[in-house]
Amino acid sequence: MKRKVEEEAPGGGGGGGGVKQKIWQRSELGALNLAVEAVWIFDFENGFIWWANETSVRLFQAESVEELRKRDFGSARNDSVVVKWSVADFREKQIVAGGERGVEAAREAVHEDWTFYPKGEAVVTVRLTNTAIYIEDGRLAMLCQGPAMPKSEIDNAMLRGMELFRHLPICVEQLSREGAIMQQNPAAEETFGAVGGALAERFVDVGAGQAFWTELRESDRGSCCTAEAQLRTKSGDVRWFLIDGRAKVDPCSGDVVLLTSTSDVTARKMAELELKNAKEAAELATRKRSEFFAVISHEFRTPLNGVIGFAELLREDGAELSAAHRDYLATIWASAKAMMILVNDFLDLAKLEAGKMTFERAALDASAAVRSAVEVIRPAADAKGLTIRAYNHVDDNILGDPNRVRQILLNFLSNAVKFTPEGGSITVVAARREENVRFECRDTGIGIAKEDQPKLFANFAQVDVSVARKYGGTGLGLAVCREIAKALGGSVGVESDESRGSTFWFDLPFRKFEGSLHEVDSKPLLSPQKRLRVLVAEDNATNQKLVAAILSKLGHEPVVVANGSLAVEALQASTFDFAFLDRQMPVLGGEDAARAIRQLGFTLPIIGLTADYAHDAKQHFINCGMNDCFAKPFRIAQIRDAIAKYGPS
Repeated sequence: MKRKVEEEAPGGGGGGGGVKQKIWQRSELGALNLAVEAVWIFDFENGFIWWANETSVRLFQAESVEELRKRDFGSARNDSVVVKWSVADFREKQIVAGGERGVEAAREAVHEDWTFYPKGEAVVTVRLTNTAIYIEDGRLAMLCQGPAMPKSEIDNAMLRGMELFRHLPICVEQLSREGAIMQQNPAAEETFGAVGGALAERFVDVGAGQAFWTELRESDRGSCCTAEAQLRTKSGDVRWFLIDGRAKVDPCSGDVVLLTSTSDVTARKMAELELKNAKEAAELATRKRSEFFAVISHEFRTPLNGVIGFAELLREDGAELSAAHRDYLATIWASAKAMMILVNDFLDLAKLEAGKMTFERAALDASAAVRSAVEVIRPAADAKGLTIRAYNHVDDNILGDPNRVRQILLNFLSNAVKFTPEGGSITVVAARREENVRFECRDTGIGIAKEDQPKLFANFAQVDVSVARKYGGTGLGLAVCREIAKALGGSVGVESDESRGSTFWFDLPFRKFEGSLHEVDSKPLLSPQKRLRVLVAEDNATNQKLVAAILSKLGHEPVVVANGSLAVEALQASTFDFAFLDRQMPVLGGEDAARAIRQLGFTLPIIGLTADYAHDAKQHFINCGMNDCFAKPFRIAQIRDAIAKYGPS
């Protein structure tokens, strides 16, 4: 019949009374079969192994646990003394290990090297941890735990490990609980000097050193503490090191020890610093270039406003010009428009690179976007005898930026007209493609060689200089298209064969627009019923003359001042029906002038003029108290329509 799991087992060593100990049964030891170490239990009374796990079978080179349990261990050697297994011998060792606690030492473990002499089998020496336990009817037994290899193999492994330790190129050290360097390999001694100092004292930043040491000392066993820091070396140099520290259990003593491995990473840190500096220099150069482009583009718009504006005034009076003069004027007009496209591309690229381009999140009607782009380009296509067709297969409004989509389409269409010979055709298609909406512009133009196609969307890229001379262009337009498409979550591409035409396309994610559509203001653009007195605040003399000429041509009375402060004074001194305010002026700009005018209680319509127009500019101008705004160079029709829309009837 099985004994109880726990009962009072006899004490030993002459002690009085009993010590209550757990009595083990074989059925309770199954979990020890999972142990990596060899674990077995000696029965002192019988001189046999009472229980063993599978790892012990390998250690003793037995065929099975059953075969190992049948072996007769007649003697074992410890401290070079051959002893017979006896209760008294092991009990004495435990009492010595436990000191004055006497019988209570039965719970202590004894760490020793033991050599076993099984009769007729190979001798085995193992470094063991032995603990007293009680088995079956209360007999004292020894629970042995040790590595799954003989001591000779352990010693050889330790020797190999020490050689590896000695020749490691990184610094390896053992520290005391107080942080003093106790042991080190030759690499550590060569780098930091002999043992004796404290780890934290090596840190250039003493606070960081103390923090690392505290973290290491308080870390759990096996957990890793890592730091990159500047340390002082034996020679006095300061270098960057990667320090890896962890707490480990010493396999010999069982104590917790602190180990560090330290690698010199100065070369990497210097390379990282150089890379960081190079990156910052490149970013600075990009910012400076973007700022330069923005300034140049802004300054170009001002004279272009004069060229385009006065050219348009002359076209309005074209009947009074000779045929030659009309031809000259057409050349001026075409050149100015080409210059305006170039300026816009520069400005857009500068904004994109600086991350300052704004995008709308509005309802995008693919059909309307295609139709409006085609209508803008149709006169140029008709002039070359090109057939242009447009198809839309997207029924839903999608979330997007209608103006930017139209800008990409206009660029594709402009290139198609430019590179398609007379009599050719251009087709624009919008259609769903899986999770995207694809816009395509197909032409029957000169085509592009496959090896040249990857260059097309790079900044300032021209496939062939001779082509650029013949057809014009800077190579910025497609680069701008690429960046806009990317900002909208899409992509661009081209498919082309030489002499067979090209298909330029861009994809946008299909996100159905769920908001409400705003009704377009359908107020008719009626001519005002009376001659209006219009205040114009503009600091540039050419633009002053241009706006005054347009207003006079439209039948109004312009009054021109040079800055916003003078505009406020003029309103306080006289009566006006309408006002145009330039954004950038000395003394007081248009935005501040508009705020001041509204604060004084004036309600006349105010239109802002700017050479740096963005999609969010209108709302910005409205927030300042204006009714609307438009960008330079402006057209006669814009001024006429603005007065008709906002002016008194």
